[in-house]
Amino acid sequence: LPPRTSAPPKRIDYLAGLVAISCVGVTLIHFTLTFIPYAGGLGYGRHYKSELYSRWSTTPILLNPIWIGPFFTTSTRFLAQNFLRTGNLADVAKKMLLRAPRMVIPAIVVAALEYFFIELGLTAKLEWLPSITWSTWPWVTNYPNFGWFMNEVLELGYLIPNKAPGIVNHYCVGVLWTIPVQLQCSYTTLLGAVMVRELKSHWKRFAFYFWCIAVNW
Repeated sequence: LPPRTSAPPKRIDYLAGLVAISCVGVTLIHFTLTFIPYAGGLGYGRHYKSELYSRWSTTPILLNPIWIGPFFTTSTRFLAQNFLRTGNLADVAKKMLLRAPRMVIPAIVVAALEYFFIELGLTAKLEWLPSITWSTWPWVTNYPNFGWFMNEVLELGYLIPNKAPGIVNHYCVGVLWTIPVQLQCSYTTLLGAVMVRELKSHWKRFAFYFWCIAVNW
């Protein structure tokens, strides 16, 4: 009997690689904005002339916020691929139902680990970091109790982005206010995917693309 030939899987491997590269780029941007904000693109915090040179050369290439675009849209592309193939809105609903828990659970694990280190007093030396790196996060704040910690972490999955920085104030989850931003961009991108699939005419689709670009510009 001739050997069976299985159909190649329908997946785009390089898109997953683009998500990974974007994640590294966004992480590098956030790290730089925390410790050397001027080189990261902010208008304050310059200490050496070399930071000015890096702002002209390295920052536009490696620390450009444009990495956030592929990070949001490409990761959401995987959420919409079943809907784009079948047209079943239930696929979009299932993805968005699981989106928040999938993002918040790893955050809970890491934040709980940091909370444990704070309880043991292992983070006291972090207060000396700003004298070396000029960090804009020079303190570590403990929680009144564990329930307070869980409340702030769970709020991340239900807040709009403008509310998150005002509610999440502690070190463990302070920088995780970007989770509501990611969720909101997921909603926006999936809504755009639904509209694009429903627009059958090419001229209507390109008119929609032009409208989106013009509004966001």
